[in-house]
Amino acid sequence: MATIEDFESKQAHKPLAEYTLEEMITEGESDEKDKAEKPEQKSINCMPHYLIAIINELCRQHQKLGIGEAQRLTAKLGQAVIQDRFGKLIEQIADRRSVIFQKTDPVLLHKSFNTNKFQFKETIGANYKKCSLRVWLISAISDRIAEPLNISFSTAVLLVLLAGISRSELWIPRGWVKVANKELDNFQHYLEDQLKTLGELLKE
Repeated sequence: MATIEDFESKQAHKPLAEYTLEEMITEGESDEKDKAEKPEQKSINCMPHYLIAIINELCRQHQKLGIGEAQRLTAKLGQAVIQDRFGKLIEQIADRRSVIFQKTDPVLLHKSFNTNKFQFKETIGANYKKCSLRVWLISAISDRIAEPLNISFSTAVLLVLLAGISRSELWIPRGWVKVANKELDNFQHYLEDQLKTLGELLKE
């Protein structure tokens, strides 16, 4: 019969991006990085109603889980999933932006910052909300997603929350997991389009 020690040993050797959301929440905020600093409340300008409802439902099912902890754990998993799935594409986009910057052409630089903006597919209903995040995770989301892609921090946070939800196998209705995966597919298409657009700008 498997023990808690067996589970913890297995998890210690498992990449974070391979966790399910259920495993992440069951483990909780257990490592020292999570406990080292007080979390911050970051403003999210347009959190979709379905994301708000999903987090609330997770807390309803698990009464010891607070809204802030549910947000932090989902975002922690999601940031790892984004890096695992899209990290190379994001790096390629950042590299092309750097090459454009090195050309010291103000018009070209302006064009590179005014390419198509990322938009979510499911945008029916959204509220201004606060999202609880650890300081190190705020930095990771900003440095590895928002800044290289020239998207808002709010958009980047929504993406990592969706990525975390996409890893649910049991606790979130499959229809909402499908919505999360569709948004991630949409994000991948956006990244591929951005890479192509920046490449075309470099040829001008």
